[in-house]
Amino acid sequence: MNTDVVVVGGGHAGIEAAHAASRLGVQVILVLPNPDKIGLMPCNPAIGGPGKSQLVFELTALGGVMGHLADETAIHTRVLNASKGPAVQSLRVQSERDAYAAAARDLVERAGAIAIVRGEVGALETDATHGNRLVAVQLTDGRRIATRTAVLCTGTFLTGIVWYGKRQREAGRQGEPPARHLSKSLRATGHTLARFKTGTPPRVRAQSVDFSVLNEIPPDRPARSFSGTPGPRATSTPTWITHTTRDTHALIEANLEESAMYAGEIEGRGPRYCPSIEDKVIRFADKERHILFVEPDGTKTSEVYLQGFSSSLPPELQDGMIRTLPGFERAEIHRYAYAVEYDALDPTNLTLSMMSRAVPGLFSAGQINGTSGYEEAAVQGLVAGVNAVRYVENREPTWPTRDQGYVGVLLDDLVRWGIDEPYRMLTSRNEYRLLHRQDNAAHRLTDMGCSWGLVAAETRDAVRTSKERVDQEVDRLHNHYHQGKSGAALLCRPDYSYETVEELLGPSPDRLTDGEKEEVEILVKYSSYIDRNQRHLDERARLANLRLTGIHYPEVPSLSSEGLEELIRARPQTLGAAQRLRGVRDSDVTALLIHVKTRAGTGVSRETS
Repeated sequence: MNTDVVVVGGGHAGIEAAHAASRLGVQVILVLPNPDKIGLMPCNPAIGGPGKSQLVFELTALGGVMGHLADETAIHTRVLNASKGPAVQSLRVQSERDAYAAAARDLVERAGAIAIVRGEVGALETDATHGNRLVAVQLTDGRRIATRTAVLCTGTFLTGIVWYGKRQREAGRQGEPPARHLSKSLRATGHTLARFKTGTPPRVRAQSVDFSVLNEIPPDRPARSFSGTPGPRATSTPTWITHTTRDTHALIEANLEESAMYAGEIEGRGPRYCPSIEDKVIRFADKERHILFVEPDGTKTSEVYLQGFSSSLPPELQDGMIRTLPGFERAEIHRYAYAVEYDALDPTNLTLSMMSRAVPGLFSAGQINGTSGYEEAAVQGLVAGVNAVRYVENREPTWPTRDQGYVGVLLDDLVRWGIDEPYRMLTSRNEYRLLHRQDNAAHRLTDMGCSWGLVAAETRDAVRTSKERVDQEVDRLHNHYHQGKSGAALLCRPDYSYETVEELLGPSPDRLTDGEKEEVEILVKYSSYIDRNQRHLDERARLANLRLTGIHYPEVPSLSSEGLEELIRARPQTLGAAQRLRGVRDSDVTALLIHVKTRAGTGVSRETS
């Protein structure tokens, strides 16, 4: 076999990588053991949430498909943090698990340039005479696929082990065999691997739960969406809340030695921001209870997902634990919680295009790069797929930068800082989160998606027109008055909404969509904060070429020890180069800036190139 791009794995990263590459006109082979598992959601069948929804909105603007799949199969949508500022407001879409997987597989199969090959990739073949570049991948059954590029999207399957208490078996996830050989080939080709772990909660028979005693969370009406088009069943079901009790905590504390993690059986690091229920009980011993979310796997399934209750305790204990929860006194577990331990690449071995530094032509995306979450995987898959094609075509790589949005923050964090635990996107990781809101993602990144070849020119033009309407309406509010007050001044009052001001000033000459009205309100109400963020960002960009030659770094006040060590080692010539160094924090960059300005006064030297 011979192809332009090989994509290994059919999860969320693999879907985006294969679909993007096929859209860009190359031939793709998608290799995975079982095509029925394309788009499977082994954890909660939900997309979005704080930090993650911003990724999906940006992914949609760039031409990705996750947002469309989530909307098409949505059964519950809700904006989280709606009472807080726009920087942290985040859409979360609960999808029907089986419908999402079916829609994803249909999308892949309808792409004429994607050929699906059932099999397991066992080894990478490289050419040492040409810089160790990739020339082929070898399947464990002896087949060989000649290719210049491959995108590894193996999820938790690399030498995967599933744990139920102290009992283990080789598996990438429940009921599926692991990838047993690829880790060895990655090490042999110069890659460093780490060992991580993650987990998933039990699935409970819905008919065995007493929903009448749970707190119900209704869906938003009207429904919200990532793509602008809510699905037909987006308001079809509520979700619910329950909580742990003292009995839950006592049962866990009395049986910690049965947990694979606490008994020392699992050597991999788990995700700090998605801890197991054992973690929560021990780390937050002062709390009498922990909130748990009860969410349906679909409208036609008989299972509910207990978000926040992942565990590596044995099944016989899980039955007792579940029945200590309000509403779950007679609950029956359909599928038990488990932990999975797997190999992951050190992402500092990658470039920002997601290509390996050790093997040119080899890309990777998703949990193999040490991230956790569907959304983090999907955006890496898109970037890797686009750049795999550009590599084949001998074109320069491309990616969103940190100052352009959450996707850039994710890439920068992984490659620049590396990881010592599974990485999860948070709004707090983005220093310009007020500029990188979910409501303006299309206005920020659609042009880039069009330049990549993934977004139609008609879509780009429509987004540009939308931005013009928003800007014109903001100007109108600043320049039209009611009883001596401008519309903008009125809108800044806490009890005024855009609709209130529109009634006083009259409607906009352009018919604004609900999303455009929301953006206008944000731009006016938060204008001073947005302007301050933008000035800071512009100043950072302007000073990127500030020269650092001649600086004695130990004399710079307030540098972190890690930043000082890295600056001495790398001796960057400009502030922009210093910003990109692993270990150099934003506070270190600020300290350098102050030091240079103090030393040079107004006669600051800059690179001219």
